[in-house]
Amino acid sequence: RLSRVIEIIAGLALLYALPGLAIPVIDTPQVSFASVLFYPIGLYVLMAIGLDMTVGRTGQVNLGYAAFFAVGAYTTAMLSTHAGMSYYATIIPALVMSMITGLLVGVVSLRVRGDYFAIVTLGIGLVVQEVVSNVGAFGGTIGIYSIPPPASLPGLHFGVANPEAYDWLVFTMIIVVCVLFWLLYRSWLGRAWGAIREDENAAQLMGVSVRKLKVLASAIGALPGGLAGSIYAAQVGYINPVTFGLTLSILLLAAVALGGKGRLSGVILGGFLVAYLPERFLALDSIKTLLFGIVLVLVMVFRPEGIVGSLARRRERRPARAAGARVPVLAPAFAAAPGGAEGTAG
Repeated sequence: RLSRVIEIIAGLALLYALPGLAIPVIDTPQVSFASVLFYPIGLYVLMAIGLDMTVGRTGQVNLGYAAFFAVGAYTTAMLSTHAGMSYYATIIPALVMSMITGLLVGVVSLRVRGDYFAIVTLGIGLVVQEVVSNVGAFGGTIGIYSIPPPASLPGLHFGVANPEAYDWLVFTMIIVVCVLFWLLYRSWLGRAWGAIREDENAAQLMGVSVRKLKVLASAIGALPGGLAGSIYAAQVGYINPVTFGLTLSILLLAAVALGGKGRLSGVILGGFLVAYLPERFLALDSIKTLLFGIVLVLVMVFRPEGIVGSLARRRERRPARAAGARVPVLAPAFAAAPGGAEGTAG
């Protein structure tokens, strides 16, 4: 346990040091690693963790997760600009509004399942984008601008000249969400969600309240998306409906599938890869939707467990193969014992 604690402390120290490091393999004249840590990498990871709540835990494919991101961003933007609230005071309303949206999506799941649920969530995502595009209170297609940044904290000043502060803020939020979700997945709720994912009918026969827990998973899974939207609005200072389109939802789904759905380490890896590769290799940015769409198809066909899931499955098979390799060696030796079992007894 001491070694595990040391590893965690060292990992956190390295994580918070990343914005100030110059990494030759990563940094390029066009892209600075610190400039992409906050967005898109940090926010993609945060949203992928939330999306995995429904995709990886209850087995429901959500094609409209960008709607939760939009709700959080617009809630913070409107309260900051119209009501004059500080950023920190807008976080709770943003979470509440995204959770309410998640509840509405979860209620829809009571009527449909499987492919139909995916189509319905796709429609909800498009509806949210159209609403913010055509309602004047949300700024229409122009969006909302002049969103004030978060107020300074002890040792942290949020501004364009200090992007590391936003990186550290996002890292802290990711760690908090990971810890809370990890505890949740290890509870009876996590086991119940796993039963629903494997077989809804069997879970219901075992006494699991399938309908209530599916709605609960949708509501809780929306929270990281609303949190990411709130942080994004405060950092960028300007939002418009284009950011919250179908492309973002598809990329998030690709991140969950690529890294390994149902595993926190997998979705973190998937979010990092989907967000960072187009930033690191600028030639991929214009075709990232096509590229990750193809990757999503290939992964679902050949590696449905994702990268982390495939590696874990391979590690689990090694002891079984080793044990199987020893059986043919021991069996002849036992058979060749002088007199066999009866001879030994005699």
